[in-house]
Amino acid sequence: MALYFRINSGLLRTFLWVSCFTFFITAFPACSASDGGEIVNFSADMVMMGSDGTVKSTSKVYVTPNAHRLDGMPGPMPKGMAGDLTFIRLNDENKEYVYNHDKKLFFEDTIDKDSMMDIMKLYDNADAEEVLGKEKVSGYECEKKKVTTTTKIMGMKIKNTRTIWQSDRFKMPLKVQGEEGNVTEYRNISTKKPSSSLFKPLSGYKKVDNMMTVMGMGMK
Repeated sequence: MALYFRINSGLLRTFLWVSCFTFFITAFPACSASDGGEIVNFSADMVMMGSDGTVKSTSKVYVTPNAHRLDGMPGPMPKGMAGDLTFIRLNDENKEYVYNHDKKLFFEDTIDKDSMMDIMKLYDNADAEEVLGKEKVSGYECEKKKVTTTTKIMGMKIKNTRTIWQSDRFKMPLKVQGEEGNVTEYRNISTKKPSSSLFKPLSGYKKVDNMMTVMGMGMK
């Protein structure tokens, strides 16, 4: 992970969206949860655990077809990185925001659509896939399978093998286990549409011109 943070703020931003929002899709089909179709509006706890099952972090996610929000930095934080953060993506406006609540700072940028298109295709274009069975996650029936994927980030090809639990009700896997055993799981899923107020830019924050600053990297 440290390699990503040493390169530049552009790669840092891409890394964060890969790790936090692999499951976010910029355009959802128009269907509702009530008719048994895909669930396009929901909120959930995103729980990240180590290979021993120890909870490393719990973040809150809010998803609508056009906007996504994450409260809290997922996973163990590198030294010096801020933890009380909020990430907001506004697809219709082609904007993304990162807020540092401790320092009252925010960073604004346009969405890197090319990178996000690669992320969205991660599991659709798997190099290899092995079905392992079916299991429930957060009450939803999922197909458990091992997938090997290759994605290109900032010119680098990264190959990974993961075990994923995929429900046909959601675009993203409800559970992902990495090669080293670390797990990301979505719990306490609510299919109530998140309030539009959650996706409004926050006031009272000073704008900074790079991701490293808003993340607290290098700040004393």
